[in-house]
Formats: sequence, structure tokens, C-alpha cells
Amino acid sequence: MARIVASAEGAVDASADTVYRYIADMREHHPRFLPPAFSDFRVESGGVGAGTITRFKVTAGGRTREFRTERGYTSATARHYRTRPRCQQNGLS
Repeated sequence: MARIVASAEGAVDASADTVYRYIADMREHHPRFLPPAFSDFRVESGGVGAGTITRFKVTAGGRTREFRTERGYTSATARHYRTRPRCQQNGLS
């Protein structure tokens, strides 16, 4: 299977702990900041942490594929999140 990369970046005026909670909350917050390539995001069970099962579609290269992932277990997809304080985003120390 070909590797698909979709990314987005944005600033959140919140502490790192709050941002992490937004990322981890698959029901309320996570769907609000997915890149436009993602659609039909839904939680099948759980919602926060290991065992959460999600299903979504990704459109890339003119092709749409559906994915199903379970948090905390091996899956065909990987998600990476990087958070950093605003001062580092602006090149300040």
C-alpha cells in the first residue's frame, strides 16, 4: 500500500496539557482540526485513549479510501502530533 501523508498546522491558545486533551478526545475535539483530506470521521466505540475505534475517509491523489483504526493497537495508519509553545512557533526562545 502506498504511503499517504496529510498534514495541517494551526495555533491553539492553550497549555500543552489542554492541547493534548483536544487531540486525545476523538468525539468532541479531534474531528474539528483534521486536515481537509479527511472526511466522514466517526467514533465507533470509546472516545478517549486506548481501545477507541474510529472510522474515516482520506482523499489523496484523486482517490478516496476508508480507514478504521483502534487506538493503542497496531493499525495500517499512523498519526503524529507535535505540540510546541507559541514562543517556539514564532522563532522566540
